[in-house]
Amino acid sequence: MKVDREGFLDPAAVRAAVTDKTILIAVQHANHDIGTIEPVREIGQIAAEKGIAFYVDAEASAGWLPIDVQQFGANLLSLSAHRFYGPKGAGILYRNKRARLVSILHGACRKGAGGRESRMCPRLWEREWRPRSRRANCRSARRMWLACSSGFGRV
Repeated sequence: MKVDREGFLDPAAVRAAVTDKTILIAVQHANHDIGTIEPVREIGQIAAEKGIAFYVDAEASAGWLPIDVQQFGANLLSLSAHRFYGPKGAGILYRNKRARLVSILHGACRKGAGGRESRMCPRLWEREWRPRSRRANCRSARRMWLACSSGFGRV
């Protein structure tokens, strides 16, 4: 959707853009580049009226602005921990009871604790991986990454 020249999203434009095929409305609560704070309450009301799931990306506003999922009417809301002095790479996904999520990634491709094989990616550990040289290590790591169907198996 287009925003106005100051970077704000118009709730009336959101209402006009919603069709029978719309299943999700996603809005960034605050933009850290230009400083806009979007009208998420009004957009959340539109989503609730139409029975559409509403996702709020509050990554830039966490720790700086008040966040209340009930006031926003959000079914899903995400936060990034490093924005409020948490560890980098950690995040939070709020989901209310009505929001149904389906996993598209099933497990990681790495060796489990205690040397057990991962049940999620059995082809990865068909034989023990013990490279003899640095060159073999690079080849084996590439082979392991390619063997994993999800693509997250870098070791």
